[in-house]
Amino acid sequence: MPTGIYLRKKKGTIKKCIICDKKFYVFPWRKNKAKYCSYKCSYIGLKEYRSNHLKKHRISHPWPKGKPNPNAQKWWKENNPMKLEKNKIKVRGENNHNWRGGVCDRLMKLEWLQIRQMILERDKFNCQRCGLTHHEIILNVHHKIPYRINEDNSSENLITLCQRCHANITWREEHKLFIKLKGG
Repeated sequence: MPTGIYLRKKKGTIKKCIICDKKFYVFPWRKNKAKYCSYKCSYIGLKEYRSNHLKKHRISHPWPKGKPNPNAQKWWKENNPMKLEKNKIKVRGENNHNWRGGVCDRLMKLEWLQIRQMILERDKFNCQRCGLTHHEIILNVHHKIPYRINEDNSSENLITLCQRCHANITWREEHKLFIKLKGG
């Protein structure tokens, strides 16, 4: 027995490549699937299979080649889920899952942008909860009492928060409101 070499009994099988007729070793877990001795032979075999398969299963086009299927266009016009009027009605207004009372025009007003800038300057562009500055993270102006409840944009009701703190506080407020409405 040679030194330094560990001999073990091979449990696999020897198979013959279907492309080049070369014999090759196959591990036991591949014995039912292995057909080719190398990647090169498998590529040639796949190429031959595809060309033969396509010849057998040629599809004749019922419309001119290279042009869109007119039947598909007609079907899409009739059944397009985005254009059906009944689907448009379902997600509008109070039926939409993002509906929060219908007050949304304040964000676009020039006066809101001025108030926001004033609050950021008052708080020296720092998050009032964790202390991060506007150089480190994006800052938001938060309503202590939500705008949709009392529509108050006074400086006593506004505070500067970073995005993370704003998300945490908003989530807590929504959670408390949900529990109140649920009656818990």
